[in-house]
Amino acid sequence: MFEAILKPKFGIECTDMTMNIKEGLMEMAANLEHHVVTFMAYPLSEKNPIGTNIHLNVSLWNKNGESLFYDASAPDKLSVIAKYWIAGMLRHSKALCALCRPTVNCYRAVYKPFCPSTIFWGIEHGEATIRVKNESPSKTYIENRLPSGKSNPYLVVASTIAAGLDGVLNKLECPPAGSVDNAETLPHSLEEALEELEKDDVLVSALGSELVTWFVKCKRVGEIDLFKDAETDEEKFAMEKECHLL
Repeated sequence: MFEAILKPKFGIECTDMTMNIKEGLMEMAANLEHHVVTFMAYPLSEKNPIGTNIHLNVSLWNKNGESLFYDASAPDKLSVIAKYWIAGMLRHSKALCALCRPTVNCYRAVYKPFCPSTIFWGIEHGEATIRVKNESPSKTYIENRLPSGKSNPYLVVASTIAAGLDGVLNKLECPPAGSVDNAETLPHSLEEALEELEKDDVLVSALGSELVTWFVKCKRVGEIDLFKDAETDEEKFAMEKECHLL
C-alpha cells in the first residue's frame, strides 16, 4: 500500500486527475504478470485492518487569488467562512457517507485505524471526520476524510461543495475543534448511509433528486442485495472481494 499525493487543481481538473491516476495504475498492473492494483476500501482482513481511502483537500479563493479560509488575525488562523464551511460538512457528514463510502465493504473500515467514525473536526487531527490544515494562506485546507478508495471523485467533490456551501450560505455555527462531547457517530452500514442521504434535502436538491434516486436504487439493488444470501461473514467477505477487488 502506498499514498499518492496529487497537486492542487481548480474545479473539475482535480477529479479528472484523480480518475487518470486510478485508471493509469490499473492499466499498468494489467500489463504486468502477477500484479493487481485495487482501490477496494477494505481488501485484506483483521490481520491488516488499514483500508484504502481518498482524502479530499478543499480550499476556497477569491478572484484576486486570496485564500478565503485563512485569517492571520484569528487565533487558529481560520476565517469565519472556513468555520461555516466546516459546520456545513459536519451537518451533512452522515449523508455524505453514502457517496463517499458507496460499497458494503466500505463499512468494514469503520472504527478501524485512520478511518473516521465520530463526527467532529480538528486541526491536524488524524482521526477527525474533517481535518484542517492552517500553515499559511497557500497551505490552508479543509480535508474531507470520509471517502474510500471505491468512491466516485466527481460525486465526492460535488457533495462536499454542496455541504460546505450550505454552511456558508446559512452561517452555520461551528463547534470547537476536537469536540467529541455528544458527538454523533457516522453510519455503520451502506443502507444506513443511503437512508441519511435520502432525507438530506440540501444534498438531494444540490445533486438533483433524479441522480440521488437512481444512485440509491443502484446501490440497494446492485450492491446491498448482492450479499443478502451470504450465510457467514467469511462468505460475504469473499463475495465482496470478488466484486470489488478490481
